[in-house]
Amino acid sequence: MPRNEDIDSSSPDLRKENFGKVALDCIMLDQKITKIPFPPLGLFPTYCFDTDKTILRLSYDFGSQVIVRNAIGIFQARNVATDVTVKESNQIQAAARISKLETTASMPLPAIDPTALAPIDKSATGVAPGVMAGHKLAGSNPIYPVAARMRHISGTVTFVAIIGTDGRIHSLRIVSAPDPDLAIAALAAVRTWTYTPYLLNGEPVEVTTQIRVNFNFS
Repeated sequence: MPRNEDIDSSSPDLRKENFGKVALDCIMLDQKITKIPFPPLGLFPTYCFDTDKTILRLSYDFGSQVIVRNAIGIFQARNVATDVTVKESNQIQAAARISKLETTASMPLPAIDPTALAPIDKSATGVAPGVMAGHKLAGSNPIYPVAARMRHISGTVTFVAIIGTDGRIHSLRIVSAPDPDLAIAALAAVRTWTYTPYLLNGEPVEVTTQIRVNFNFS
């Protein structure tokens, strides 16, 4: 589900979409970006539901990651996805299926007392882009979209990113982009980037920073 920051900085955009023979109501959390008045579906966090229902069927994240809930079952009066597919750039990366939904006669007691757990500080530490760039470990390089090259479009895509204590990107928000194709290409690359955890007083902390991806004809 979206982070509070993504919800607060966006406006819901309802679109009626057909996926094969299935009609869905899709809500995309639009963000204002100059030069992109009508962003393509999935550029921002997107959630698609069965028409006039609250059953989540598809969700888009980071531009090209799609989670498809192919089948829905009922368990204890709740809707549960029983067949799930995860796609990256339209290629299936993972799939899972639940064969049976049932309760057990008894449940073991939790090994940890929930009341004894200390609350986690969820506030992110602001870090300059140049500093975090030096922490980058790995990730895909952006691929210049052919359509953008043919139209002679170049420029910089800028994100606000939240990087977790595990060094992975937990949230990406587009701040500016010269073109939707460049924005999607930048998203596809940046979401794979990993970093060495940022340390504050010797402890890894969640950070917020800017990431810039340049597309030039050189």
